[in-house]
Amino acid sequence: MSLRSIPLSIVCLFLLAACGQDQRHHSVTEASSALTQAMAQGRVELTGGLLDLHSPVPGQVRRLAVHLGQDVHQGQLLLELDTHAARLEVALASGQLTRMQAKLAILQANLQHLQKSRQRQEQAAQAGLGSAADAEQAAARWQEQQAQIALAHSDIQLAQTQLEQARYHLAQRRILAPVDGHILQIHTQVGDWLDGSNSHALMVIQPRRPLIVAAEVNEAFIDRLRPGEAAEIDPDDAPTGVHYAARVQYIGEMLIKGHLSEDPQMAHAFECQLRLMPHPGQPALHLGQIVTVKFL
Repeated sequence: MSLRSIPLSIVCLFLLAACGQDQRHHSVTEASSALTQAMAQGRVELTGGLLDLHSPVPGQVRRLAVHLGQDVHQGQLLLELDTHAARLEVALASGQLTRMQAKLAILQANLQHLQKSRQRQEQAAQAGLGSAADAEQAAARWQEQQAQIALAHSDIQLAQTQLEQARYHLAQRRILAPVDGHILQIHTQVGDWLDGSNSHALMVIQPRRPLIVAAEVNEAFIDRLRPGEAAEIDPDDAPTGVHYAARVQYIGEMLIKGHLSEDPQMAHAFECQLRLMPHPGQPALHLGQIVTVKFL
């Protein structure tokens, strides 16, 4: 049968059907592409990050007051260095301050005596019972004593500063928790000598702050995201059907080197941070956990 013998109406129907199939194919492709662009790989992180604790001064570890996995409160003792030398420093500074204060008390008592002597010499000179030279000498001794008292006050201030410094050095040998948190790692033990540098952390604390998801988003999709948009978080190692709600809270403004996906298109991506909105009864997410983010 030749095309000329086929009715024109049938040919049109075939052409329309073919066009419909082609349009459906493009629609599915576009939907699939949109779905791919609306997804990203992410990692569970902590708002503000973890805290690495270091010793500000050198010394030997005398006591570990916490253990791995323990919850701690702000100001709680975590670790203590040997305090013998620091306590001696405090004792010496305290003794120096006490000596200066006693010296000042003696000078002030002598000043009262010299003040009375000065008054008597001046009265005697005025009455013609004493010489003006004796009155001048008495006044000079009184002025000299005042100068010594002023110097003693200055020495006391210096001694107080030295005592505060000694107490500060003593306090530095007690490492306290800077925030409420959880002890994730301990890298020292009793007897270790610390050099006081920041070469390695003594402990790592997870502060009691909300978890977030740091996602790497393809640059082709980043312009469509807005803060506050809803998203769905699917942990890669969670059972099927376990989802977590989240909202976009920050969208990066510069390309970063992607490292969560093996897709070549994700070699460079934008960072997007999402705030988790967990529901009661959901399994807890863990730091470092890899998730898939679906932007809704």
